[in-house]
Amino acid sequence: MRTDRPQAYPLVIDSNVDDARLFLDALENKTTANGVSIVSSGTEALDFLRRCVEEPDCVRPNLVVLDIDLPGMDWQTRLDRFDTDPDWRGIPVLVFSDRIDEDVIAQSYAHLANAYVRKPSDRDEFVDVVRTIETCWIDTVWLPPRDGTSAEDR
Repeated sequence: MRTDRPQAYPLVIDSNVDDARLFLDALENKTTANGVSIVSSGTEALDFLRRCVEEPDCVRPNLVVLDIDLPGMDWQTRLDRFDTDPDWRGIPVLVFSDRIDEDVIAQSYAHLANAYVRKPSDRDEFVDVVRTIETCWIDTVWLPPRDGTSAEDR
C-alpha cells in the first residue's frame, strides 16, 4: 500500500495577472507555491500541457485551477479536453470563477469539472478561499501522480 502522498503541482489558468499572483501569494505552504505553474490563456494552457507531454523536464500538473473567463478558448471546450485527451485525462479541474450564474455552474459540472469555487472580489476573502482550496485539494486530497501513470502502469 502506498503511504507517500504525491506532491501537488497545480496549474493555474487565469487571465487576470493580479488574481494569479494573489493565488500564489495566498498559499501558506511555500513548497506548494514553488510547484505552481501559471498561464494566462487557453492557448498558453494547451501549449504548456503539450510541452509537459513532450519534455521530461516539464513539471506535469496534477491539479488545474481554471478561471473560465479566458481569452482565446471556450471554457467548455477546455474542460472537455481534460476528460477526452489521454495525456491530460485524470487531472482534477477546479473551476475558480467570480461568475455565480447557476447555468454556468451546472455547465461546469456537466463538462466534468471536479469542483466549482466562487472567486471572491474582496482580497481577504480571496486569500481565505485559496487557503481553503489548499487545505482541501493540496493538503488533504490525494492527487494523481504527476507522471500520469495509473496504478496498472506502475
